[in-house]
Amino acid sequence: MNRLFLAIEPNSLIRRNLSEVKPKLEERLDRQGLRWIPIHKYVIRLAEIGDEEIEATVAKLEGVAQKAPSITIGRIGGMPDTKRPAELHFEASDSTKVLTKLREKILEALGTEDEEEFQARLIVAKMKPASSKLGHKLRDYMHSGVHPENATWTAEELILFNTTIEGNLERVHAWPFK
Repeated sequence: MNRLFLAIEPNSLIRRNLSEVKPKLEERLDRQGLRWIPIHKYVIRLAEIGDEEIEATVAKLEGVAQKAPSITIGRIGGMPDTKRPAELHFEASDSTKVLTKLREKILEALGTEDEEEFQARLIVAKMKPASSKLGHKLRDYMHSGVHPENATWTAEELILFNTTIEGNLERVHAWPFK
């Protein structure tokens, strides 16, 4: 069974930058039950597709990857909020709004509705259940001013991933940006 999603990967320079920040995050925010995501799995998810047929999904998405977004990784945040987060992430932004437009094109091509407001983010840790203790640590860290520096890159491709049963990310198809 396929568990497909579309995402953009940070380049190697951004991954290296984040690998320098991650130990500081782990030191300040770690707590029991928090599951840190390995840096090689860092992606900005644009759309969850589910268990669709790979070939049909690839065909639907031909021509969607147009202009390459310039993405900036910013401060740490939490979802659903910083008071009781179940997820820690770096906020991602695109001053030209290309990411938002790309997501709209993807959803249109797939024939799906936007169920929630899109927030580009790079997830670094997850916790179940959500924790108010983690929220206190997160808010303290947010005010510390420790964030990735020079963390802007131009995305190279839109990638269709399959999540394997083991939890690994498998690249299924990629569309280079023009």
